[in-house]
Amino acid sequence: MQISLFNSENPNGKRVPVTVTIEHSDLTSTNDGELIYLITLSTGAKSKNGDTVTTVFLNNVSQADLNLELQKGLTAVAEQIDWGILEEDTKAPIITKINPEKGTINVPIGSNVHLTLKDPFPTSFIDPTSIKMYVQDVEITNQLLVHEKGSEIRLSWIPKRILD
Repeated sequence: MQISLFNSENPNGKRVPVTVTIEHSDLTSTNDGELIYLITLSTGAKSKNGDTVTTVFLNNVSQADLNLELQKGLTAVAEQIDWGILEEDTKAPIITKINPEKGTINVPIGSNVHLTLKDPFPTSFIDPTSIKMYVQDVEITNQLLVHEKGSEIRLSWIPKRILD
C-alpha cells in the first residue's frame, strides 16, 4: 500500500509517497500464536543531506500496537525528508460561500444557514472540533452539520422549528 506524507508547514503542498509493506507470521514462539508483523516503510524522497531517505523497519509488532507503531514509523520517515523552506500557518480560514449572503435583508427567522470555510494554507486542514458558531450571541455549535472535503468544511445550521 502507499501513503502520502505531507508537512503542514510546507507552503507549496509537497506530498511524498511512502510504500508500506506489512508482512505477518503466526510465531510459534508466542504462547497464543499471536500474529506478529514486520512493517517496512520506504520512499525515494531525498533527505536533508541529499541522500535517499533511509528505509524504516518495524519488527515484532503486535496487532494491538500496529496503528501506533505505524504512526511512529511514518514520523521517523517524515523527520528525514527534505521538506524545503517551511512556514508557520498563521492565516485564518476564510468563508468562501455563505447563504443567506451577507447583507441580505428580510430573511425569515427560521432560514437555514450554510457556510463553506477554506484554509488558504494548502497543506493545512481545519479542525472541525475547533469551530464555534453563534447566532445573536447564542451558541449553536452542537446543532451544526459538518461536512469535510479536503481543506474545505461546509457547515449547515437548520434551526429547530416548532410546529403549530
